Amino acid sequence: NRENASRVIGELESHSWKCTYNWTIHNPAFTHGKEFCREIAASEINGVCEADIVIVVLPGGIGTHGELVGSLCCGIPVVIYSEKPLECDSETCVFYWHPLVRRTTNRNLYEEA
Repeated sequence: NRENASRVIGELESHSWKCTYNWTIHNPAFTHGKEFCREIAASEINGVCEADIVIVVLPGGIGTHGELVGSLCCGIPVVIYSEKPLECDSETCVFYWHPLVRRTTNRNLYEEA
């Protein structure tokens, strides 16, 4: 998912969007130890709460749902991108259907947000 997220960040930045936290720039946080993980956790939550909108790229990694719920707790709208339409079934998270969440398969996310 790191490659997909980097692609999305690059596309959005090319349309004058600003990324409030780019987790793709470092190796997995756990490889740097507990203190780094603490810093990253705080930075990611601050990033989503400072955003105007949060874009979730599926399939997500281990932090995806934390970022999604953090966004919702801060009242930040979320756009979930997946390659195929999401179904409300055992394969999706209940938070994908929150009123602040939109789902899309449109790769041009800057048009969706």
